[in-house]
Amino acid sequence: MPSTLEWVGDGVLRPRLEELIAGDPDIVLRGALGRKGVSRALSTADVFLLPTRGETLCLSAIEAISHGRPVVIGDRGGQRDYIAAENGRLVGPRTPEAYADAVLDVRAHLDSLTPETVAASIRGRFSPAAVLAGYEKAFALAIAAHGGRR
Repeated sequence: MPSTLEWVGDGVLRPRLEELIAGDPDIVLRGALGRKGVSRALSTADVFLLPTRGETLCLSAIEAISHGRPVVIGDRGGQRDYIAAENGRLVGPRTPEAYADAVLDVRAHLDSLTPETVAASIRGRFSPAAVLAGYEKAFALAIAAHGGRR
């Protein structure tokens, strides 16, 4: 199954990357994009891939899932709390082969990983009301743990 990698973002390693991929029509460097550009890129993607050493919460993965795109990302960080089989794959080993296998697995299941089902997997979990409720619960627990002192 033919694939194209569209890389969104930029950094100091871009010139080296351009050298490495020179002439490869299957790798496209989009560079830094604004909110609308990122939204357009996500809307045309099949899979969101983020091979990093670790993340905190990984807002970019939440954004991709909200756009209905399954994600492939490492298993170190807060994304373990919301990435599951219905919206992506977590990768343990930090090897190109492990990430490639996870992408192929997601692509093999795209018939069940529709944009609607992927987005529905986290719908409401990160809404302003849900975030506020989470903070209120955390503060209430902290206050209770300290004998009601603020």
